[in-house]
Amino acid sequence: MAVAFALLAAPVAAQTDTLVGGVVGDSSIAAPAVVWNRSGMYGDTFTAGVNGWTLFAEQTTRVAPRERIVSSLALTPVHAHNSDHLYTAGERRTDLDFDDATVEATFGRTDTPGEHWASDVRAVALYEHVRGTDAATHDFWSSPYAGLRTRQAYRHVTSDDPLQLTFEGNEIAAEAEVFAGQH
Repeated sequence: MAVAFALLAAPVAAQTDTLVGGVVGDSSIAAPAVVWNRSGMYGDTFTAGVNGWTLFAEQTTRVAPRERIVSSLALTPVHAHNSDHLYTAGERRTDLDFDDATVEATFGRTDTPGEHWASDVRAVALYEHVRGTDAATHDFWSSPYAGLRTRQAYRHVTSDDPLQLTFEGNEIAAEAEVFAGQH
């Protein structure tokens, strides 16, 4: 009886783990890119990793065959938005460099209403902490924001080669984001 129970329990807990890592860089910087993805047998996923200075995690939970609830958290403790590498007319301007740290949390849903359509709508909470700027700039950016983000996409691709960044077919997407806050 215990053997039959163990055999039934194995498929219920089935999951796939994937780990991908590398280093992205140029002549001025090298940064890690590591992503761990866990996919459950019913379509639930958990992804966590580091991309440059950003630590992130995202959880999706399937609520229907074409509907998922999604939540995410991203933390960039230093150099958010590449704030330490600013350019004017192609020339690096170290006098404009500043430091920015961000925390972003999202919650919403992703739907695939049709075979080629994808819809993603999320509430977003964002906090920026700017340092190394004048007081007016610091006060403008260093406050919490709340808003909405949506991405609507149509993708009909018959062939895809991610290593060469090529595909055959059609892909179109629109993304919008709006925030409310002090400014």
